[in-house]
Amino acid sequence: MTDSAETREVAPATAHITVPSRGPAWQKNAPPRTGAVYSLAKWFLGPVLVVLFKIRFEGLERLPATGPVIIAGNHRSYMDPLLICLAEPRRRPVHFMAKIELFGHGAFFNWLLRSLHAFPVRRGAADREAIATATDILKRGGIVGIFPEGTRIRGDKISQGEEGAAFIALRTGAPIVPVGICGTDRIQPPDDKHWHNVPVNAYFGEPIDPTAFEGGRKERLEALTAVVMAGIDDAKSHADCALR
Repeated sequence: MTDSAETREVAPATAHITVPSRGPAWQKNAPPRTGAVYSLAKWFLGPVLVVLFKIRFEGLERLPATGPVIIAGNHRSYMDPLLICLAEPRRRPVHFMAKIELFGHGAFFNWLLRSLHAFPVRRGAADREAIATATDILKRGGIVGIFPEGTRIRGDKISQGEEGAAFIALRTGAPIVPVGICGTDRIQPPDDKHWHNVPVNAYFGEPIDPTAFEGGRKERLEALTAVVMAGIDDAKSHADCALR
């Protein structure tokens, strides 16, 4: 993200929130770059968390070394985006969609989110600005992280997925790598103020090629979404088994 001081006003429902404009760093064809704060979190804080929570990554070889890719996973904890960023074995930043309300928690938190390559999305409706931002990142060969469930979910079952990840994949041709995450919800359970030292696993499944789907737009969108959610469910099953 950019540290530009410019802002843009959001929709009336969230008019009190200002979010960063794209600024110079979002110029067309500019390669995604890892900022200082992101690098610090990944390369210094990351190893500490890996040891502390006995984090285990499987299937990292399935993440493309170059080119655009969408990482889509189940969502149980605010730790999930950090986990996926730590899993990426190269110096490629993962840009995550974050609910727009998070950008209204003050200037410092706004800056921190931008520094960690997060960008705002309005949930519950098609957010053209978020789609455009994700498309720009992917066209520049970057990585976008999305949680198709739309919000943090309690329980072990995968909920019905929203179609945003599939829509962006069909629009850009970027492959989707499903990831199943297990254990992050036990680090700090709901209504618990303390962190717990528990094992965490993340399993990356086979990339899904959006160009392999045929039919009309609606049929391709529904079919790809179903395959992505099935891939996440399968990946989570592998992550669960690794904990037992």
